[in-house]
Amino acid sequence: IVLVQGDTTTAMTAALAAFYKRIPVAHIEAGLRSHDINSPFPEELNRKIAGDIATWHFAPTIQARDNLIAEGKAENTIFVTGNTVIDTLLHFSDAIDADRLMSAKLAARFPFLDPAKKMILVTGHRRENFDGGIHRICTALKGLAMREDVQIVYPVHPNPNVRSVVNAELGGVSNIHLVDPQDYLPFLFLQKQSYLVLTDSGGVQEEAPSLGKPVLVMRENTERP
Repeated sequence: IVLVQGDTTTAMTAALAAFYKRIPVAHIEAGLRSHDINSPFPEELNRKIAGDIATWHFAPTIQARDNLIAEGKAENTIFVTGNTVIDTLLHFSDAIDADRLMSAKLAARFPFLDPAKKMILVTGHRRENFDGGIHRICTALKGLAMREDVQIVYPVHPNPNVRSVVNAELGGVSNIHLVDPQDYLPFLFLQKQSYLVLTDSGGVQEEAPSLGKPVLVMRENTERP
């Protein structure tokens, strides 16, 4: 058996390779659907291909299960298991809360944070936003940054289509902090400290609400409504 998780091209090609070798596939995080083949691109197609190949489907939610049933998958092959992303998130969130030294070290990575201001955490990288979307996001962020009670933290994706626009439009803007992409624990710390999260990321759409943080999704549609 081959286990594949998620909707990356790696997961899809692993499922396809297993199919060619006649090895049964189990798909973890199965059944997420935006019902738009071009958004998210290419993830929507990747997960549909993996789902068509899979013998067993481990769905994170009842809605994901219902999507699979609507596509004709047999109910006895679908198991609602929850989400490994959230299992990991809650484990390390509790670890940060329980370890004052770890929490202090993480806080020291962001000395610019002002506890008197509400922190808005931003992530943006989807290729659907390349054609003018990133520019519009930056314009909106500059408007938000005019509020004196707000600070914006934006870990900027290394893709040149994102980084060049963000650095040109937001570099040096008061109340906006552009930082490098963060490892898992520092980014989790930022999510925990945030007042609001703006994102086009699928994973962050799951993580932030699980930490009790409101999310504004910067996409036309989502597989995680």
